Amino acid sequence: MLAQVNPVVASVLTLLNRKIQFALGDTAARLSAVFGKAQMTDVSISGSAIGFFSEEAPNDGSVIDVFLDLESIHCEVVIRMIVIESRASADPENPGFWVRGRFDDGPEK
Repeated sequence: MLAQVNPVVASVLTLLNRKIQFALGDTAARLSAVFGKAQMTDVSISGSAIGFFSEEAPNDGSVIDVFLDLESIHCEVVIRMIVIESRASADPENPGFWVRGRFDDGPEK
C-alpha cells in the first residue's frame, strides 16, 4: 500500500529494515568472528552462579567468557565464569553436558 502511495518512502523504509536486520544478524556468528568460538544458548542464572547445556564438557576450573543478552531490558553484559562442574546429560535424546560455573568477576554486574 505504501509503495503505491509514496514509493520513495517505501524504498527508504525497505532499506532501513534491511540495515536493521543486517545489524542484528546472527549474534553467535558476530561473536565468533571477534572472540573465536561462540555459541548461543539459554542459561540458568542466580546471584552467584550460572548453568547451561553444552555439546562439549569443559574441564573443572576452566574459564569461560559469557556474553549475556538481556533482551527484556535491551542490555548486553559480559561476565567471566569458572567451571565448577560439568556432568553428562541423563537424557539419551539430548546428549551433551550440563555445565555449572561461578562468577569470576563480581556478580554485582
